[in-house]
Amino acid sequence: MYDPAVLRGPGYINLSGGSLLNQHVVNLSFMTWPLPNLAIVPAVKIEYQDLDGASLFQPFNPGVVSGSNLGGIIIPDPDATGYVSTDTSRQQTTVAPRLEVRYTGITNWLFYTRGEWQVDDGVLREQSRPIDANVLSSPAETDFRRDTDYQGLLQKYSAGANWYPTRKVSLAAQYYYQARSRHYDHGLDSTLNDASSFNRYPAYLRANDSFTHDANIRLTWRPLPNLTSVTRYDYQISTVETRADLLATVESAELNTHIISQSLTWSPLDRLYLQGSINYVLDETETPVNGSSFTPGLVQEAENDYWFATVGAGYALGKKTDVLADYSYYRSDNYDAGNYQVSVPYGAGAREHTVAAGLVHRINRNLRCSVRYAYFRSEDETSGGHNNFDAHVVSAGMQYGF
Repeated sequence: MYDPAVLRGPGYINLSGGSLLNQHVVNLSFMTWPLPNLAIVPAVKIEYQDLDGASLFQPFNPGVVSGSNLGGIIIPDPDATGYVSTDTSRQQTTVAPRLEVRYTGITNWLFYTRGEWQVDDGVLREQSRPIDANVLSSPAETDFRRDTDYQGLLQKYSAGANWYPTRKVSLAAQYYYQARSRHYDHGLDSTLNDASSFNRYPAYLRANDSFTHDANIRLTWRPLPNLTSVTRYDYQISTVETRADLLATVESAELNTHIISQSLTWSPLDRLYLQGSINYVLDETETPVNGSSFTPGLVQEAENDYWFATVGAGYALGKKTDVLADYSYYRSDNYDAGNYQVSVPYGAGAREHTVAAGLVHRINRNLRCSVRYAYFRSEDETSGGHNNFDAHVVSAGMQYGF
């Protein structure tokens, strides 16, 4: 939930809240062979989401008049004990058709082309308001409402080939182009978007479009019957175009990304498998402002390099029951706090750990159920550690296949 009171001070305390998501998903697909070596696979996914959320927090320094500033240290007013409540609701319908064509008429080769589309239609409503008189801000700073209808369209076109020169080695190459567009119609917006307003978000953007070109290669090697290695490299270049309310469309960002990944899967026993993977990503975002000589240092190039590693294991307790365990680690080290005297420092900086264990039981051919426990630990450098958290998550699910 966006909070428009930018003059409130350092932030908030005593935050609590929750959300409820109802999700309905239908997947349909089938395969047909008009020729012996030609397969056509049409599919469609239909999804509906209904999300409701609410939160409650206490502004740490509600408004510049509620505290005193001593040498750059803001002392909150002890009388400013009021709370602000927020409410959010979002409903979205998604229709995502897909069409794939495969050709296997050349020995040891597979060629394919694929088209994917996704249409989103949704509505987002948000509001915040003080719930007692001790919030020492003006109503314009604490009361906020927005009602936004939005439409999204995604188009992705892929073409690739797989080559199997030996039983132990296969090579794959792929190219895809993806275009994503979102358009917003703000039926209600309590923050002005004209030149007189110094705080126009969040109901400010009218359109946001992105375009991505991706080329990737993959090597799969099986040195042993029970050991598989997969190495992959991706190169992506993306551009983002943005149109804000009352302004013209501009190219707001260009992203260059290199992705290197390696995974190993080993099955020392019929009932046991071990798996590990590591991904290293070099990601840089450039904007028109970060290269401007008129505003040096105002906006940095956003470096978002990171690496992500996982290890996992699965063991079959019986014909119908499996036990699973995994650990993952994420690390990004790009945050440059030295720019704080000029502007907001950019760049990702975080460390995350996840440990999880679960059980899967197949009741019959079509029905299976699962239960999973996970522990999360997150350390965020960009907030000075104030957004660090530990979390325990218990989930259960049931899946029925037709």
